[in-house]
Amino acid sequence: MFNIDEAKNKVKFAVEEAMPDIRQLLHLKVNERTISCLISNFLVDFSVGEISVDAEYDKHKDGAKEMTLKNFINKYRENRDDEEQFDCSCDKCKEIKSQEDFKDTEISKRPDIIIHKRNFDDKNYIVIEVKKDERCLWDYIKLKYMTSPEKTYRYRLGIFIHFPQSEPEYIYFINGSKEIL
Repeated sequence: MFNIDEAKNKVKFAVEEAMPDIRQLLHLKVNERTISCLISNFLVDFSVGEISVDAEYDKHKDGAKEMTLKNFINKYRENRDDEEQFDCSCDKCKEIKSQEDFKDTEISKRPDIIIHKRNFDDKNYIVIEVKKDERCLWDYIKLKYMTSPEKTYRYRLGIFIHFPQSEPEYIYFINGSKEIL
């Protein structure tokens, strides 16, 4: 049985174990993918039997992992005051924040790390997005979508991890919403 609190603790422990290397990588200003892959190496406790830890996994069954995010983006635009401040300046965040129509397509969108049984949606446990030091609206929206019980993937827990001042901060998503602690 999947326990959300236990899963949170295991992810936090893995990140804490990786922190000496993460701090070095942050200092070297590496790409976030390097940090994500490092964290995935420390999540081996989740790899039991049919459950896998995969970084940059872009497949869903026999096809690409696809999401249509337009409704989630429109919901954000309607309720901006309810969301926290996002400091990311990636192209996707700029596009979401602009007043222009978001051009959504069902393009392949790969999460940084997932813990799941490959090819089965009923065992999608954890989806993780990693940023070095910014809060990324694009990643928040992906985590809301991927944890939504009404959508295809239905991950039980979404985690956004970023490292302001080289220390980890965690934001959790359950049932398509940011968890309020």
